[in-house]
This record gives sequence, structure tokens and C-alpha cells, in this order.
Amino acid sequence: MGTGSSKPAETLVFQRGDDPSIPIHIAPNLIRRLQGLPADPRLSRKPTTTKSGPTSEQVEAIVESRVQRELDRQTQRRVVFETRSADQVRQEAEELLNRLHIPPRPNPNAELVRKEEAVVSCYRNNPSRTLDCWREVEDLKQAVLSAQRGFVNALAA
Repeated sequence: MGTGSSKPAETLVFQRGDDPSIPIHIAPNLIRRLQGLPADPRLSRKPTTTKSGPTSEQVEAIVESRVQRELDRQTQRRVVFETRSADQVRQEAEELLNRLHIPPRPNPNAELVRKEEAVVSCYRNNPSRTLDCWREVEDLKQAVLSAQRGFVNALAA
């Protein structure tokens, strides 16, 4: 129990082997300790591990697989949502059509169609003198009035 250990220290010899291009690195703090100076915390670093992490290709493959899985999951969610939405829209449209009974449109009166075409033709033939079409307009107004009266009378009967 003293400053020295009870066992003699082993002497370690480092050799570069046959290849002199292998560099030998000595930590700066080791040199400082050998000189009897205190270790500099700025120069200390964590020891490097010999375990190598995944390569950049492996990392990229992992990232791509995760991205692909997430894209597939999002696509499945969207398809389910769109399918559900399309079904809901179809059901709502059917319900609206069932609630709203649209009567068939009556065929337009041939006389009204003929008089309307006469007014349009007159306006096209006299673009600068549209007031000359007053007879055709009066005929159309009278025909519309009589058609309205006939419609109301048909509903009242």
C-alpha cells in the first residue's frame, strides 16, 4: 500500500509491423501527463469505439423503407376516406331525390315557341331599329298570358 503497485508494470511495445505508412497517434493529454503536467480538459475526448454504425447506404435504405411504409399507410387511409365519402354522397343524393319529387316538365306550347322565334328573328333582322318589333313582342306577351291562364285554370280544376 503505497504509491507504487505491488505488481511490476508490464512494458508495452507498439510496432507498426511491415507497413511504415500506418500512423501512430499519441493523445496530447498522455504527453502532458508524461511531462508531469495536469491533463487539459479541452484536449480530452471520448475514446472511439471499434463498433461501426450503419453505412450511409444502409441508413438511406432504412429511411426509404420507412417513408414507403408511411406513404402506403396514408394511401390506404385516403382510399378508405374517399370510398366512404363517395358512398355517403351517393346516399345523400338518393335521399334528396326521394324527398324531392320533380314533376316532369311540360312540353312547351308550339304557338309560344313560334312567337318567341319570331321576336328573336325580328331583333336579329333589325339590330338598329328594335322598336319595329313591337307587334311580335305584343303577340308573344298575349300568348304567354293566355298560357298562364290556362295553366292556372288546369290547377284549379
